Amino acid sequence: MSGVRHRRCWRGAALVGCLTFALPVQAALQPYLSGAIVYDTDLQISWLADANLAATNQFGTAGILTGGGMSYDVAQTFVANVNAANYLGFNRWRLPTDIAEDVGCSNQNPTVTSGDIGFGCAGGDLGHLFYAELGGIAGQRISTSNDPDLTLFSNIKDAASSQFYWTSTRDLNPSTNPSSFAYYNFSFFDGEKRFDSPGSARFVWLIGDGNIDPTPAIPEPATLALWIAGLGILTIAYHRRSKKTVADTRSA
Repeated sequence: MSGVRHRRCWRGAALVGCLTFALPVQAALQPYLSGAIVYDTDLQISWLADANLAATNQFGTAGILTGGGMSYDVAQTFVANVNAANYLGFNRWRLPTDIAEDVGCSNQNPTVTSGDIGFGCAGGDLGHLFYAELGGIAGQRISTSNDPDLTLFSNIKDAASSQFYWTSTRDLNPSTNPSSFAYYNFSFFDGEKRFDSPGSARFVWLIGDGNIDPTPAIPEPATLALWIAGLGILTIAYHRRSKKTVADTRSA
């Protein structure tokens, strides 16, 4: 009898193991706070799902243009005001960052002060989201991507070639004069990375380090369905084997 139970346990464990290996890999982009933020498990940062919050809520920040565009200095003030308001229960919002030396960029500039720019730059936060997570293609608007994760976000600015997002990373200009600084920015219109002076009007997409809401996300429907089906199979197999064991015992 004990041998039958042991075999039953091993078979059940094997089935559970198969189901575990059959589960899809954990998604890199996961919605939290009822979809208000999106956690990137690759970079371990939380994106605000609204890619242009300033268009609807300026948090008392002066200098924001109609539609949400703003200079770099205004962007810094806007971030500070959002944090002061403890927006979504979080006060460490920031601008995305980038890197100067990005091997994926179409324009490699190792000997000049501008750093690597152009298309294919996926080393920064915005570039990673565009190319690696949302399936963006250089020269094409992100809204033309068929990636289902696009539905996690709203108000992404990609309607015109002039629409770029600020990063907080300054280019390699060695000047110590703040007025001559330039900051990297990124376009979801065509996946281009470039740098502009602080006075340029660009958009702000807020992010935060880590998972702003550590509450476990609800499993995806496909994952739930697979587990429910697996548990059902295990239950049926258990009852069938139990009946067979009882019958064998009685006949013995």
